Amino acid sequence: MTAEVENSSNLAELFVSELKKILPQDQLEKLGSFDLSSLKSIKNHEVSYICAKWAIDTTSDEKHSEFGHLVSKIKEIFKTVKETEWEARVALEMSSMSVLKGMELAGVNEALDVIENIGKSKGFDQTSWDNLLSEIVAKSKS
Repeated sequence: MTAEVENSSNLAELFVSELKKILPQDQLEKLGSFDLSSLKSIKNHEVSYICAKWAIDTTSDEKHSEFGHLVSKIKEIFKTVKETEWEARVALEMSSMSVLKGMELAGVNEALDVIENIGKSKGFDQTSWDNLLSEIVAKSKS
């Protein structure tokens, strides 16, 4: 799963759009229960960070460790930076849209890859995608 930022300037909305493409019907019904009206207010670097952290945490869990290779792009960077540094690096790159797109999308794409691969292998109810979306929605309301 590789999301294209051109389809949306808001990564939270892009994440939901891409999530709809990979979730089975029963999970789409669950997705429909979320109030997504505040997603326009969350900053892209916040979504990127939340998704990156979720993807790394999820694949670091013993239950899903075999999917650790899916987070290779972000894992090394994430080890060395904290949230504010991550956000600052993304914000700093705003002058170069191609670099910005790549940095922001890395967290989102790898979270989507983790959701899709665990879902296809073990079932989407095992992915905790809803916890990730809950965190994004909560941040967008704060």
